Amino acid sequence: MPDSGVQEQLLQLDNVILGVETFGIDPGAYVNIQCGGEPIRFPGTSNIAEYIRGAIETELSVAGMYEQDVPVFLSGTVKRAELKFDGRLSSGAIGATWIIDIELRSSNGRSLRAVSGRAYRTGFEVISCPEAARALMPAVQKLIRTAVTQEQFQSLTQT
Repeated sequence: MPDSGVQEQLLQLDNVILGVETFGIDPGAYVNIQCGGEPIRFPGTSNIAEYIRGAIETELSVAGMYEQDVPVFLSGTVKRAELKFDGRLSSGAIGATWIIDIELRSSNGRSLRAVSGRAYRTGFEVISCPEAARALMPAVQKLIRTAVTQEQFQSLTQT
């Protein structure tokens, strides 16, 4: 499901059509995305980098800004992806935070870094893996919003 804030920002760019290429995980990245000792599963993809790639492609497609074979395309690298359980909140519920840090690169040689964190409540269980998986999409949408609202994002779209 597209994010209205991302869509609003993308639609402010004039005549931009982008492709999306490979996304990977930096070999030195800090990646801790386990819940209860098991890795979080990413719907339809094998890892968080591919999940983020798919989300960016979806946002661009909904905005009418995505084509596969174009001169300017984005690729990316996950620098950090962490699911952090924060302990008890004041209400007695448990909190957790997704922290994601990526570098977006354009085929034009420009790049930007986007870091985002999104806290959520897990309920009263110490670890709620289904809730962690459900909280991933809004966390990635916030990350994409953080990237596209940066002033230098427009420079990534230029030929």
